[in-house]
This record gives sequence, structure tokens and C-alpha cells, in this order.
Amino acid sequence: MFFIFSPIDLVEWCKPEMGLFGLPDERVAYLEACTHGRFASEHDWSHEAVYAAGQATGFFELSNRPETETYPLFKRNYDIVCRRVMNGETLDVTIPKALPTSATTQPTSCESAKSKIADIRAKFGLKKRS
Repeated sequence: MFFIFSPIDLVEWCKPEMGLFGLPDERVAYLEACTHGRFASEHDWSHEAVYAAGQATGFFELSNRPETETYPLFKRNYDIVCRRVMNGETLDVTIPKALPTSATTQPTSCESAKSKIADIRAKFGLKKRS
């Protein structure tokens, strides 16, 4: 009998699970960060990654903003922190902020863009290409 699987399946089977590193489930980590963020320095965190993800998200935001806004941000930060833990990296590196899902500004007019480019050229002493 032959058992055929794809290379993608093999890669997934070889990935370590979060539990092997003592990392709690993301929902449990989110609730811990929301509950204990107010006195973060006094709490005995279940894992340093929970604290790091909560700090990157913002403990004030976790305590005061709705879950619909904070959970996706925490989930993203926790995923990044968990990957760092599983790769043996340190957690003291700042997590870059996520880009907004949609742009809220209006496109710049051609005249305004040309004016801004001219200002930058003047500021840095750059000449127009011929």
C-alpha cells in the first residue's frame, strides 16, 4: 500500500507546535493580555511572548478599545512573536506597526505633486534631469 502526500503536507507536519515552546493558544494569550495589561509589570505572565505581543499592541488599547479592533492587531503581533520564539530569536526587537487596510486620503493633484517635488529638489540642491 502506498501513501502519497504532497511536499506541502510534509512541511506542515514538520513544523513545531506552539505548545512545545510553552506558548499559549492565541485566544488565551489575548485574554491574558487584556486582563492583566493594566498592571503588566506586576503580573506573572504565562510566557514572555504574551507580554511582548500585548506591549506591541498596546495595553491601554487592549483595555479600552473594542475586541473587534484589538484582537486582529494582537493576533498579528502574537503570530510574529511566536515565530520569533520558535526560530530561537530574541523578543526585544520592536514589531513594526501594521499598515492600514485601506487608504483614507485623497490622491494628490498633479500641481501639488510637482510643487512638492520642486521643494524637495530645492531643499537638497538637486537639479532637474535633462
